[in-house]
Amino acid sequence: MYDWGSFRTLLPLILGILTLPVFAYWELHWAKEPIIDRGIFRNWTMIANYIMTVFHGMILWSLIYFL
Repeated sequence: MYDWGSFRTLLPLILGILTLPVFAYWELHWAKEPIIDRGIFRNWTMIANYIMTVFHGMILWSLIYFL
């Protein structure tokens, strides 16, 4: 394991944070066949399900890490 200040930790973290908006912009404006269908975000029930799934995953991984 590396420290939080190590470039082996910070470089992938920073690259991921910087490239995620670029990927989202590409998917919204230029992708002929997007990976994620934009139509799924028009339904509030599906949006709530996706948000709850993300929180559930975060809680699950936190519990696994601390156990």
